[in-house]
Amino acid sequence: MDDNFDLFIGTEKFDLILKKIEDDNKEIFKDAMVSYNECCIFFYLNNKISLVEINDKLPNSIKNLIEFEWKKFCDN
Repeated sequence: MDDNFDLFIGTEKFDLILKKIEDDNKEIFKDAMVSYNECCIFFYLNNKISLVEINDKLPNSIKNLIEFEWKKFCDN
């Protein structure tokens, strides 16, 4: 097996999307005390990565934005 094997290969681009969402909504993330690193839980099954949970501390508007961006990311 390749030493560089990573189950989550490809999510690096989505990490950048999450970071932009955090940067664009700093006060919301600050108030929720959640960083983009802990705002999402991913699950890997059958060579597919899924977004399974968005931190409940975030308001619905941010959750919806992340879900929308994830759908866009997966569709591309």
